[in-house]
Amino acid sequence: MERSHPVCLAFLLCQQLRIDAVTGRHALVGLFEEATVTEVPAVCPELLAYAELTGIGGTVDLFLRLVKLVPGPEPRARPRAARAIRSWTYPSPVLLFPDTVAKIGIQLRDIEFPEAGHYLFILEANATPIVARRFTVNVARGST
Repeated sequence: MERSHPVCLAFLLCQQLRIDAVTGRHALVGLFEEATVTEVPAVCPELLAYAELTGIGGTVDLFLRLVKLVPGPEPRARPRAARAIRSWTYPSPVLLFPDTVAKIGIQLRDIEFPEAGHYLFILEANATPIVARRFTVNVARGST
């Protein structure tokens, strides 16, 4: 089957995705891009990455990666700090037109952040990064 090259229209992190049974509308609940924790390492028990993709004309291998950034004037990925979170093949038999928008909720559980700082959630399609979302972990003042 043909490989597609999707374009990401939206990529957000939230606590929950609700889909209205009557209208089919998507509601993202608890949008966030940072977390304040009492200690590190910290575990986020539930997190949802939401993506809207278009241009899926065949199948696409999706891969979600978490990368810790190295501080500095130009943050960069720390060597060997990338961790695969989830990967799957997204067949698109219902996407008959290339301009159809696929709305994908990626449920994540027990994601560990080993230290405070900046991270990137990177969504790849067919081994090519298509979007990244920054996420910051802060340790509350007065905590360890």
